[in-house]
Amino acid sequence: MRVRTCINERYVVEVTEVSSRQFNRDSSRLKNQADKGPVFITSRGVRSHVLLSLRDYEALKGSRAKSLLQAVAQRGPPDDIAFDPPRASISSCGVDLG
Repeated sequence: MRVRTCINERYVVEVTEVSSRQFNRDSSRLKNQADKGPVFITSRGVRSHVLLSLRDYEALKGSRAKSLLQAVAQRGPPDDIAFDPPRASISSCGVDLG
């Protein structure tokens, strides 16, 4: 298990990295460690999962739009949007089927 302390201008976070084997053996202690910062779980030396506290997860989730529909949803009445597309000129032409 590797624990590093990362200092940001606003807070200090402990970043922990453990193998999946260590996580399986000591998940209770690592859940407590997640209250201090993210716990990266590795599989064959490559980070594959992250354990976060609920507080940290909610903070990350709240920083993004909840869905694509909500992200592009119109905020006011249609009059708020200036949209004046040019008139399309469509003409028909004869078809030779023979």
